[in-house]
Amino acid sequence: MKTERSDAETVRLRVECAGVDGAEIAAAEAWETGASGVIEEDFGLTVYLPAAAVGELVGALEALRQVTEVASPVPVEEQLWSEAWKEHLHPVEISPRLVVTPSFAPFDAAEGQRVLKIEPGQAFGTGAHHSTRLALECLDEWLQEGAVGRVLDVGTGSGVLAIAAVALGAKRAVGFDIDPLAAPAARDAARANCVEREVSLFTGPLAAVRDVAFDVVVANLLRAELLPLVPEISARVTSGGAILLAGLLDGDGPAVLDAFAETGFTESSRRRRLDDDGESWLGLTLERAR
Repeated sequence: MKTERSDAETVRLRVECAGVDGAEIAAAEAWETGASGVIEEDFGLTVYLPAAAVGELVGALEALRQVTEVASPVPVEEQLWSEAWKEHLHPVEISPRLVVTPSFAPFDAAEGQRVLKIEPGQAFGTGAHHSTRLALECLDEWLQEGAVGRVLDVGTGSGVLAIAAVALGAKRAVGFDIDPLAAPAARDAARANCVEREVSLFTGPLAAVRDVAFDVVVANLLRAELLPLVPEISARVTSGGAILLAGLLDGDGPAVLDAFAETGFTESSRRRRLDDDGESWLGLTLERAR
């Protein structure tokens, strides 16, 4: 990794990572160090931060095995930096029923199309990443099949999946995350989208969700995070309910399907999206027999 100290008040720093999990960890370090804006992509991120904080951030990134390269910082003009990072963030049209957009990127919605405003920030999930988009597509498809009472969002991040579930017709949604930054950000997003009464959010583990069965459980998690939770996730789905999975690469499919098959779930549909590096991301819908 190479670094250069810039005298500019604000700089742009490109960080390359080994996998999406590495990008998420690096983004967390960037926000912790005082980043003003972070653009997350499939296997890397662009960070806008004060020049004085570059040394601290680079030191933290060098300690992460998931980070493969940090480019030299590039000065950004003071009057432009606060808007420059927003240029890469655009509305994401999920379907004729749903659009996800930051508030600074207005969208001319079609009749009957719900527009969710999700602000980019420290909690993962703006709809732009392939895994989040796949989860939203699976959710949109399933919620067209009929009435859904309760949805559980495992690892809610920004809360976009729980909020989208209610926007698409679910009566209630519960979202949780072990990241202490996630629930507050998700509550703000629920208020901004006028669903705060229908969406419950908390900080904690899956074990804290007790004695409640859900019609749908959605989990946008990496394979290593998902597999240990298979029994607990499965136990919280009603008879005839569904599990919607994203955050998986195509090669993760067999192991994940085998694990859920042991708890009585079978695949009913799948979706794929290719990223710019040719990696194939996978979205799975699993059903439990009635």
